[in-house]
Amino acid sequence: MNTSADQLRIMIDTIPTLAWSRRPDGTTEFLNQRWLDYTGLSREEVLEWGWKVSIHPDDLGKLMDTWLGLHAAGEPGEEEARLRRADGAYRWFIFRAVPVRDEKGTVVRWYGTNTDIEDLKRAD
Repeated sequence: MNTSADQLRIMIDTIPTLAWSRRPDGTTEFLNQRWLDYTGLSREEVLEWGWKVSIHPDDLGKLMDTWLGLHAAGEPGEEEARLRRADGAYRWFIFRAVPVRDEKGTVVRWYGTNTDIEDLKRAD
């Protein structure tokens, strides 16, 4: 029988978006299975700052500037960047991040998603 934790893990791994969480210091602690499958990277490769290898080199600076600004401000936000698929092709995604705070207002974790917007970008 599945526990609530098992059911939650299955849901997070199978939702139709790429999902992740980061520690208060901004380092990655979790990426869902869909994220790993999409990029073809292992969990070990992407933890901490390893996920950056999957970002298009032309977009990494802007994405990091946005992330570091959000992190410093403790505010939610988003940025567009291209993410490399397991076959090497890049597609446009919107990266969204929101902080989670404890009762004292301190950021204790960040949750985020990466949503494919390639078709919308092409339509524009």
